[in-house]
This record gives sequence, C-alpha cells and structure tokens, in this order.
Amino acid sequence: YGEKFGDEVLDFITKQLEENCGEGQFFVNLRSDVFMIVTEYEKEETLLDFIHCIDRSIHCFKDVKFQMSYGVYTVEDNKMELRQMEDRAAMARKAAKNNILTNILFYKEQFKDTLYNRKFIEENMQTAIAEKQFMMYLQPKYSIAKNEIIGAEALVRWVHPERGMIYPDQFIPIIEENGFIRRVDYYIWEEASRFIRRCLDTGIKPCPVSVNVSRVHLHENECIKVLSEIIREAGIPKNLLELEITESADSHHVSRKAFELKKEGFTLLMDDFGSGYSSLNILLETPFDVIKLDKKFMENMMVSSKGRLILEQVVMMADKLEMGLLAEGVETNEQIELLRSIGCDQVQGYYYAKPMPADEFFELLKQQENEREKYCG
Repeated sequence: YGEKFGDEVLDFITKQLEENCGEGQFFVNLRSDVFMIVTEYEKEETLLDFIHCIDRSIHCFKDVKFQMSYGVYTVEDNKMELRQMEDRAAMARKAAKNNILTNILFYKEQFKDTLYNRKFIEENMQTAIAEKQFMMYLQPKYSIAKNEIIGAEALVRWVHPERGMIYPDQFIPIIEENGFIRRVDYYIWEEASRFIRRCLDTGIKPCPVSVNVSRVHLHENECIKVLSEIIREAGIPKNLLELEITESADSHHVSRKAFELKKEGFTLLMDDFGSGYSSLNILLETPFDVIKLDKKFMENMMVSSKGRLILEQVVMMADKLEMGLLAEGVETNEQIELLRSIGCDQVQGYYYAKPMPADEFFELLKQQENEREKYCG
C-alpha cells in the first residue's frame, strides 16, 4: 500500500490507543508496527477484555483488515530491567503470531528456550554448512513382495560438535522461515548425487534416491538450474535422483513447478498424500509419477472398515492413473499385511529400517547385491 499508507495506519493505531487507554495505562510505538502497553490489572479476565476492546478498535482501517498479535508479560519482579520485561512480552507475541487458535498469549518460560534455540540455529547454520555438520541420512524403501531395497529417501540430520544430534523438527521450520533451507537442500541434493555416483563407480546396482524440494523452491526458477548442474557434475542418470514435493495448500505453485521439473525429465513424488489439503485436485493438475501415502493418513485409515475401504480405493486409483504408490511410516506387521492384501507393494518405515548414515546404507546395498549374486549363482 506504500509508505504513506503505512504511516497513516500507525497514526490510526496510536489514536485508537489514546482513546482506549485510561489513566495509569501507558503505551508507546516501540518500532515499526510494534506497540507496547503498560497497565495494571487485577484479574486476567479484565485484562483480556481490555485487549479485546483494543483489538476491535484497530482491526480495520480504510477497509483494510489487520491481524494483530498480542504477547503479555506479567511483571513479578519490579527490579527487572524494562528491556527484559519487553523481551518477554515480545516472545509471547511471536508465539501468538504463529498460533492458529488465539492471537493473545501470556509469557511462559519455554518461550525463552524456543528463542534461545532459534538464536543458536541462526548463529550456527552457516558454520554447519561450511564444516559439513549437516549429514545426509538415507531411509530405504522396500518391496514387500521381493523383500528387497528398491530405493531410498535422503534426509538431513545436523550433528553439532557440542550439542550432538539436532533433529529436523528442531531446525527445519526455522531455516524454512529465514530461507536458509535453500543451502541445505542444495547440499543434500549434492550428497545424494555423489552417493549414486559412488554406487555406479563400485559396480553396485544403484537404486533411485529421492530428495526433498522445499516449498521455498516452488516460487523460484533457480532450483531447476541447480539440480541440472548437480546431476551434470556427478555424471548420473537423471532418473536416479527423484524429487519429492510435499502436498501443499499452494497447489498453483506446486502444479506449475511440477510441470517445469517434469519437462526437464525428473521423476516426481507427491509426499504426504492425504495430509489434509487438496490431494485429489493436485493429482488432477500435476504430473506426479508416485504418490507417497502420509503416515497419519495410513494410521487413520486402518482403524475402521470404512477407512480400509478408502485406502483400497486409493491403491486402485493410483493403479488406474498409472502412478506408483508408496506407503511411508510403516511400522507394524499388520500394516504390511493390509498393504499386501490391497496391492500396495512399496513401503518405507521403521518396520524395515530407520534412516541411517550413507555408509551404512551403502553396506546394506552391497550385502543385498552379494545375496542376489549368490542366489543367481
């Protein structure tokens, strides 16, 4: 809307706060679009009424609606520095910004841990790439009928020299938000391509390795150029590096990027099928080669006869669409038997193997190759 409109919005909020704040209630525009209010209150209910009143008065200006986030810190130690009080309220506000249930949150001590964790990740991520602290782990994909490895998914782990193993759920959301996920993806794509090259060089029949294409790449054109360059440098067939794209609410960008990647000759896997957005629409609009059934979707479908029927129909649908189908997160023999009975042969999960370092997976492939040769001999 432009800088002038932005200034008008800030003036509007200031005026509304002047009208809503009584005697003994102080406010200030700290920076940009962040305001702070200092007020006494006796009951939490009274404070919430006050915040709701403010929210109603500033949620709209010139037909433009705003989504406000409120963080509350209750002062228990009057000797605490004002900046520390503000920091705590700010932590609660940031948590409220990411909360889908409420836009008002009170400060909790774990917010501080979350903030420290974010700070640690942001301060150490460049070094982690430079020092190769990010490691590629591979989780095998198996054929139920053949009981052998038919592929693998490349996953990232962060092994810090002091903290030890840092798992993806601790750092992926942060590096997705700040854009550093690009560098990590490129690194894993390179590692996966090198692994495939290693298999080819040592005479082991290589299996396809799938790598994740994060959401940030869907809005850019650079990823196709980077992928092509990585494959060219490694000297591997393009069909051995498969691309996993997560089912997303942003189906337009998924579809556009999928067609571009397909045109370049890549094999495309739809990750997390059934995780809650618009799987069927995306299937209609995009040229995916393989569907990966989401772990939760699988679990939910197995608890009732209706669910099992839906699962069976998904398998039939994939077959009629001439698409591959792989069930991920498979952990029990009951799941294996059900999948076998409805015709889903490809699986990935702890039932067969957990994600493992590349060297360990290489040895597994070598062992499988030796057993195959022995059997053929």
